[in-house]
Parts: sequence; C-alpha cells; structure tokens
Amino acid sequence: MVQPVELAPRAIARTPVEVRFGMTQPQRRPTVLFRLVLVVPQALVLVFVSLGAQIVLVLGWFGALALGRLPKPFVRYLVGVVRWGARVQAYSFLLTDRYPPFSLDEDPSYPVDLTAAPGRVRRLAVLVRIVLVLPAYVVTIALVYGMLVASVIAWCITLVTGRLPDTLFGAFAAVLRYQARFQGYLMMLTSVYPAALLGDVDAVRIGTTPSESGTVMPPEPTHVSPRPVSADEVPVAGAPNPIGIGPASPELSPPAPAPGWPAGPPDHLAAVWSPVIAPPTPAAIPMPPTEHLGPVRWPLVLTVAARWLTVVLLVLGGATFVTLQVWGNRALSAAVTSVVFPPQYTQVATAYTEAGEGSEVFQQSIRSCNAVTDPTSAVMLHCVRNAVAAWSATSQEYLTRLSDIDFAPSVGSEVANLETAIGNFVTTLDVLAEQPDVVAFNADIESSGFQREVDQINSDTVALLRALL
Repeated sequence: MVQPVELAPRAIARTPVEVRFGMTQPQRRPTVLFRLVLVVPQALVLVFVSLGAQIVLVLGWFGALALGRLPKPFVRYLVGVVRWGARVQAYSFLLTDRYPPFSLDEDPSYPVDLTAAPGRVRRLAVLVRIVLVLPAYVVTIALVYGMLVASVIAWCITLVTGRLPDTLFGAFAAVLRYQARFQGYLMMLTSVYPAALLGDVDAVRIGTTPSESGTVMPPEPTHVSPRPVSADEVPVAGAPNPIGIGPASPELSPPAPAPGWPAGPPDHLAAVWSPVIAPPTPAAIPMPPTEHLGPVRWPLVLTVAARWLTVVLLVLGGATFVTLQVWGNRALSAAVTSVVFPPQYTQVATAYTEAGEGSEVFQQSIRSCNAVTDPTSAVMLHCVRNAVAAWSATSQEYLTRLSDIDFAPSVGSEVANLETAIGNFVTTLDVLAEQPDVVAFNADIESSGFQREVDQINSDTVALLRALL
C-alpha cells in the first residue's frame, strides 16, 4: 500500500479528502440478507462518536479562527470519525462484505480507507463555512436520498447473484466519496470544495481505463538504475577535464590534508589507495521539490454507465426529497393529530378550517364587487348576492358536518351552542341576500349584528374543541 507523502503546508491545504473503495468483490448471501441487522452495533457506537465530533468541531472552529488551522488532536479525531462513517456506509450499501473495525485509526488491510491532510485555512472561509457549504449540502442530500432508493434494487440483485453490479458499485462509491468530501470540508479538514462527483477525469494520466469502476492505486514510481561505470570511465584526480579542454578538474582533486595528518595512505594500504570520486548513488541524487506533487491519491474511475447512474441518483434523490417534504409533512401531521387528539376533535377542526376558507373567499369577492363604481347598479348588487350566497352555503356545510359527527353526551351543550350560532348566522346571510340594493345591504349588516354572530361561531367552536380534549 502506498503511504501518504509529506507535502509542504501550502500543498497540503489544497489536498482533498481521498477515499479508497477497491473493486467490487463477491459477497456472502447470509451477510447480505441480514446486512441492516449486522450494521446496528456499528451505527449505535457511531452515534456517540459523532456526538463527540460535534463538540470537537465547535471547539475546532474557534481554534481555526485563532490559529488559522485545526489543532492536531482535533484533526486526528475528526478524520477518524469521517473514516469510520465511510466504512460503515460502504458496508451498509454493499460495497464490501468485510465487517468494519470499531476504530478511528487507519487499517491498510480493510478495503475502505480514508485520508486527509489538513493545512492552513483562511479565517474568512472558516467564519462563513456554514454558508459556503450549503450548495454541497443540497447535492449531498439529493445523492443520499437517491442512493437509498437504489439500495433496495442493489440489495435484491446482490442477494441473488452474490455480487454488487459494477455500475451500482461505481455510483455508490462516487456518492459516498462526495459525502466524505463534504464532511471533510465542513469540518475544516480540507480547503478543497467537494468536487469530482463523476469520478476522476485525470485517471487516464495514471494509465487506467474505465473498463471497471472502482478505486485504482497509482503506479509505483520507477527508478532508472545507474549504468555500470567501467574502470576507464572513473575520473581520477589530476586527470584532464572530461571534455578534453583545459587543466585537470579541481573539483576532482582530493582536498589538502589537515595539519598533522599524513599526506598519503599508510604503507600497507598503498596498493589499494586510489583517490577517486565514486559515481553518486541514486539516494544522493537531489530530488525535485515536492510542492508540485499531489498527495498520494486513490483515483476513482467510473464507467460510462456508472457516471450516468450517478446523475440519475442525483435527480431521483432530489425529486424524492421534495416529494417527502411536501407530502410527508402532511402525513406526519395527520398521524400525530390522530394519535394525540380524538377523532371528533380532528373532524371539528377540519370542518372549521374549511368554513374559515369560505370566509376568506367572501372577503375577496366583496373586494371585487367594490371595483364597480356605481353602488346602485344591478351588476354590483348581483355580485354581492353571489358572495353572500356562497358564504351561506359554506356555513351550512359546516353545520351539516357537525351533525354527522358522533359526539359524546358530555359535550352535548357545547355542540348545541355551536349549531345554534351557525344556524343564526345562515339565517342572517339569507336575509342579506334578499336586500333590494347595496345601500340596504350595508345598512342591514350594520344593524343585524353581523360581526357579533361571526365572533360567536368562533368562540363556540373553540369551546367545543377544548371540551373534546
């Protein structure tokens, strides 16, 4: 296994979070069948570990603002939490059949691994990190929802064939790596914004071909062995310049002996003494600066099918998330209401809400009628009568629905009061609808206690709802 390379601090700051998944492997069907049960201990422990990570993250945020980088103990813990989470998710989504270790540390023998090399961070980026990360958060949520939907199909296929299809493996690996990079950026483990969702486009440069999805190890560096040097080619002190011009090379001459040291070799070494400069060994050859070198990377190569599936997961997850937010909240509200409140309470509250919508429609209709400039015109009178008739029908519907509810005898008086108030209001509306003109209509509203009857319905409804609890 290639170990991470120590880089200069400026290069480390531009290092993304790297995740290794390996390639798809055969899996045991019993572990696939009970995968959700087997992952429960890992999930429980990871919950408590993540709670500690939240505390460390808050403290690390202040530390990064003050120091311009995360303290090293915080880095080790947060990297370990992200690594552990990536292993548990990879095991849950069938990317590996090996059970994850209960550890924050690296494990070269485990198929899934994660590395990060944090460096200095810009304090302004730390200050507004929660705002900067929002777009990546939206993408991550959509990807996770899409993967959850696709995991059902993946589980069925793996259970039958004993192997996760390569296309699903590549798409799931791309999603989990993007999620790990999002977490790393949020936790200030890197200054590189989450990217490369569709795999590494520079994979061709490392000699890989996208015939199979997965993590490809970079090639080992090759060293050219030095050509053997013959005795004739060994430069000797005092020999002519290698290019044949000028005096002997001074740099090849042995240094002058220090005072007190013999000028030549001891007599017993004279036969083997040869003041030559040996050719440099490969280790002595100066290496180029490492700032231009990237970290040890685990390139993720995706086939064309895996890339398209990743895009499908993104779109599918976004649609699923929106649907659950719209309809799930309504279903949850209805479920909570049915558990906390009795059925009669829910029925009365629903009927009252719909009657209130009729009141809003009446007010909008009256505003439309006021657009007519002549209050004595037949057009305005017809408009007002239609508005009143519609509100009367809505109120009558409220009264009818109350009569269909099976109330307990203990709330009989409250039910009777509400039905009486609604009946009186319907009668008032019917009288208003028979007025000969708009002027008489306005006068009747002011003299009949119209608003008082509306307030009475509201108060009697509230009293009934309280009695039903």
